[in-house]
Amino acid sequence: MPSDGTNDGTVVHECRILKIGTRARDRPLVNGVVVEYDSSPVGEVPETAAGKSGTFTATLAAGHYAIICNLVGHVAQGMVTDFTVN
Repeated sequence: MPSDGTNDGTVVHECRILKIGTRARDRPLVNGVVVEYDSSPVGEVPETAAGKSGTFTATLAAGHYAIICNLVGHVAQGMVTDFTVN
């Protein structure tokens, strides 16, 4: 999604921020989604249809995080970004 939060694609997407101990790309996929068993969800824009938008605000403490679209197959297509807050 672009920075304004609009889903400019043609399929449903979601945007989740997870506080996570390892890179999201390195985590196992089960049925096409990232395993979240030991992560802490910080915020989420739930499933958003094409052309629709959503927002959320999160205050992030120091640590490692991932922004993912954890719908089936989307992480494998590159819809994931890892980052660290110092």
